[in-house]
Amino acid sequence: MRKTTRNHKQAWRGPLLVLTAVLCCLAIAILATIWATRHTQPKPQSKPETVKIVFPAKFMKGFLEEGQTTEQYVRKYRDNVVPEWYTDFYATKDGNEVIVVTHKQLQTRIKDNEQDAKDTVNRFLALDPAYRCEIDPDGREMTIWADKNLSSAGFGDLMLNIPQNYGLNHYLKGGHGDWDMHITIRNCHTNQLITSFYNSQGFSYDQQTFWN
Repeated sequence: MRKTTRNHKQAWRGPLLVLTAVLCCLAIAILATIWATRHTQPKPQSKPETVKIVFPAKFMKGFLEEGQTTEQYVRKYRDNVVPEWYTDFYATKDGNEVIVVTHKQLQTRIKDNEQDAKDTVNRFLALDPAYRCEIDPDGREMTIWADKNLSSAGFGDLMLNIPQNYGLNHYLKGGHGDWDMHITIRNCHTNQLITSFYNSQGFSYDQQTFWN
């Protein structure tokens, strides 16, 4: 009887070992499949966070053509918006301009504005070795030294691009409220004060009479 029981146990030991090995292999295969699935399937991409930046209507007046509203301005340039700059771009009923940007777009726009301002100053300085231009770090004060040879085009390039780029970056960097730039013009040979004015006031440059 004991011998029969022993033989019976030995008869089941083989199949049990095989079954155990199969189950172990199956478990390993399942775990490997789960690991591979988790590490090969792309994770759903979350949309980058955005921030709204408001350019006040008073500031936007410097960008508008005569008789043009902020809404018309936005409509005109919306299709030409640089994709690297904005996620959205619209006007409000009170004349403000609003942009929606990601952090990356915001940094790109700031750098582009800084480069455009730098290029504008370099073009001005290249007109004459005696010409100079100084701008405060906050962009609220600019002094230029030039003379009667400064063309209307050279003057206009400086007066348009510098205030616009520094003004835009004021708001892009988190500034609020009114922004303006005070501009002073001096004779580059005598340092004589020629004129000073705020950008928001506008200024008409007559090359023939300006320096007299």
